[in-house]
Amino acid sequence: MKAARLGLTLVALIVLVSAAGAEQAAQPPTAPPPAKAAAQAQAQTDPAPKAAPAAPAPAPSSAAIPDRVSALEKQNLVLTEDIGKARLETRTRLEALAKQQAEQIQKLNQELAQQRAQMEADRKKQQERNRNMWIAVGVLALGIIGSN
Repeated sequence: MKAARLGLTLVALIVLVSAAGAEQAAQPPTAPPPAKAAAQAQAQTDPAPKAAPAAPAPAPSSAAIPDRVSALEKQNLVLTEDIGKARLETRTRLEALAKQQAEQIQKLNQELAQQRAQMEADRKKQQERNRNMWIAVGVLALGIIGSN
């Protein structure tokens, strides 16, 4: 009895599912699928739609290949010359900058040597003044002691 009820329920379920599927297939779609709707919404919000991918370029004919090769060789030669010129200009600029830097370093070293010499002369003058002052203080002290 239970088996009959279960079998009958399954048959009814299959009939309902197939009827719902047939009904859905018979009705025209009222709304576009979600992917289409998203694409349409994106197209409406984008000011410039994306272009379709370009088809690959057709292969050149065998007669045009030597011309294309010679054109590419000429272009390669021109680019090689341009690179050579750019390297030469860069090397020249670097050498000029290195020379300028060496001159600046030499100038700074000369100024430093002059300042050191000036400081040494000032130090010797100050030493002489201090020695003369202490001699004067000593003579004055001896004079005061001798006068008593």
